[in-house]
Amino acid sequence: MDAEQVQPVDLEKQDWLDALDELLEIEGHERVVDILHDLQVSAHRQGVRLPFSANTPYINTIDLDSQPAYPGDREMERRIKSLIRWNAMAMVVRANREEDGIGGHISSYQSIATLYEVGFNHFFRGRTEDFPGDMVYFQGHSSPGIYARAFMDPCVGSGDGICSPRLRMPLSLSYDHRIIDGADGARFLQWIIDAMQEPLLLALEG
Repeated sequence: MDAEQVQPVDLEKQDWLDALDELLEIEGHERVVDILHDLQVSAHRQGVRLPFSANTPYINTIDLDSQPAYPGDREMERRIKSLIRWNAMAMVVRANREEDGIGGHISSYQSIATLYEVGFNHFFRGRTEDFPGDMVYFQGHSSPGIYARAFMDPCVGSGDGICSPRLRMPLSLSYDHRIIDGADGARFLQWIIDAMQEPLLLALEG
């Protein structure tokens, strides 16, 4: 842009940006955060309303210089992840050959495998004498990958060590939390489960 085309408002904005860069270089991030906070508070007191946005910039929340080195063997973990992806696909295909109607998602786990593997390898903690273990909710459509991972370790509760998908009836409850308390909803679901396992309850309790 030619100097003659630069508007005064652009020059003023550039002065602010240059000042920010200089402040960041000389006094660091904490000072920048402090000043920006005070500027926002001062503007708010004078009636300036900043537009609200629920979306955040697509940038890392940790500076590149602050990121530690990856703790694991990335090449080994990549190979394990590839094997699990293959196992997940093979497990779904084999199960559908043995019994029609099972279905099964394959692409869901393929797209989230890296996230899960980093969690399994470096974040999720098992039960110990002093710790009850992490409770992790795995997205249902990606469960073939979780079963496939168990196939690479001794599979709990399986005599042949093979984990296979089976037909299940999912049961869930959707309701307005402003009307029904979550604890009441959980108790109702438990009653439904008990009644399905013991149909006599339906006749006794209605």
